[in-house]
Amino acid sequence: MMLKKSHGIHFKLYSMLLFTIPGTPTYYYGDELALKDYKTTTKPLMRWDKSQFAGFSNNVPWILPNKDKLPPPVMQQASEPLSALSLYRILGKIRKEEPPLQYGDFHLMINTTTVLSYIRQWDRLGILIILNFGGQYTFDFTAVYLPPTALLLAKSTDISQCKLVSLHNMKIEANMGYILKYFIAA
Repeated sequence: MMLKKSHGIHFKLYSMLLFTIPGTPTYYYGDELALKDYKTTTKPLMRWDKSQFAGFSNNVPWILPNKDKLPPPVMQQASEPLSALSLYRILGKIRKEEPPLQYGDFHLMINTTTVLSYIRQWDRLGILIILNFGGQYTFDFTAVYLPPTALLLAKSTDISQCKLVSLHNMKIEANMGYILKYFIAA
């Protein structure tokens, strides 16, 4: 089950930004589930499962979980590849395995009102991040000395990883985020 639109169409793009900019990714309790029940309390209950008290307690907790307003519970999101939790796990794995995201330089590529794109580069390895908060666009990333193709590491709306993507006149889908890996020739 994908996130409901009420949980924010851009939630996954902001998550991709958080894990790919320089510095330590810092997020709050429940962000990895898209937990946003702060209207009734500043500390909403983590929904672990679909039981009466959401797996939080066997007894009545200090606040009852509002099951209609909350995203799917942890147990459900853990098995769904398009869930917020799965995205956080993928982004954490990519950040851990890719040196440019840990140590690399930051270079801004595109900064408009709807598109943010930057590269993180370390040694002969680069990561291109594209975050599109608007409509569909086409960009030629090879015009800024990037290679003609890159390996797709993550996409914000599906699990189509590990495929080659052409950076020449690349079609950037509306409200979509991409993390692409490329190699720099000697």
